[in-house]
Amino acid sequence: MEIELNPEQQADINDGKCPDCGDTLRITARGGPALNLECQACHARFWAAPLFPAKRLSERRHHEPDPRD
Repeated sequence: MEIELNPEQQADINDGKCPDCGDTLRITARGGPALNLECQACHARFWAAPLFPAKRLSERRHHEPDPRD
């Protein structure tokens, strides 16, 4: 499910901050110029690409630890 973000939320994404909690976003996948982003704290997920508005990929999900950690 994709949900478009408002301009304030878009500005946070552009600054690398989570629009929900303000923590840092990290890249989880990349496809050309498009990025999948996830908040390190609240695990909200977003999609962002130049020239397109960012979208929320889903509501918060239960955090599953990264097996690489």
